[in-house]
Amino acid sequence: MSQGIGEVGGSGNVSSVGSLGPITSINFIFAKLQMELAATSKEAARDHISQVEKANADQKEVADLLNKLRNLQENAANEKGTSNMGTFKNCQAKDDSSKGTAAEELAKVEGYIADAKKLQAQANLKTKENYDVSKEYDSTMMPDVMEQYFKDNDIDYADYGVSARQNGSEWQRAINSLEDRKAALEVFAYMDTHGLAYSTGSSKDDLDVAIQSLQAHQDTLGTDVQTEMVYVQDFMGQYNSFTQGANSAIQSAMQTLTNVARGQ
Repeated sequence: MSQGIGEVGGSGNVSSVGSLGPITSINFIFAKLQMELAATSKEAARDHISQVEKANADQKEVADLLNKLRNLQENAANEKGTSNMGTFKNCQAKDDSSKGTAAEELAKVEGYIADAKKLQAQANLKTKENYDVSKEYDSTMMPDVMEQYFKDNDIDYADYGVSARQNGSEWQRAINSLEDRKAALEVFAYMDTHGLAYSTGSSKDDLDVAIQSLQAHQDTLGTDVQTEMVYVQDFMGQYNSFTQGANSAIQSAMQTLTNVARGQ
């Protein structure tokens, strides 16, 4: 396009047509009509430009989500063949009111991450308060509700089947697993919002289903951008044509008035 987004409606020559007041000249009437049509085309172009901007922002978000999924897929290499983020029993449960959505679980995980980081920092202080609570100076206890969440969703953490007492490095292992789960839930929440299919497992194959679904969505967004750009170019072309027509009509009318004034 020859004009940028901010330049739509940039021509100034015809903007004074509306200030001419009541007009009877055929040329002026035609110019005013052309300007009304130009204004309509300008607004239509702006609407489609907004759609282009939205689709471009959506494409960037999808690209970021795809990167998260690919990173998770690379990490899905433990003995279970799944990543440390566990399983996703509660996702895509729109028909079961007893289960939450990915967005709801995401908020819960973000809270657990914040709590885990605080408990990790406390463990690293190696205080007497730690000992009074956990019988170790360099560890703090994982809250029961958090531990149950790890167990219910098969999320990896340094429990060893003995206790939920965690030192600094053990907390980091739990935090890393929660961060992986958060990344996956961010992807699934987006896919829920846009009605995209994905598997609720966490194996490489399961994640590949989500990747393929997001890639197809990304292709659709690319097509949408191209379509909207065609509309933008069309309406901007109409705007330029109507503006030029109005300018020509005004110049012709002014020339007529000049000739009349000269007695020609």
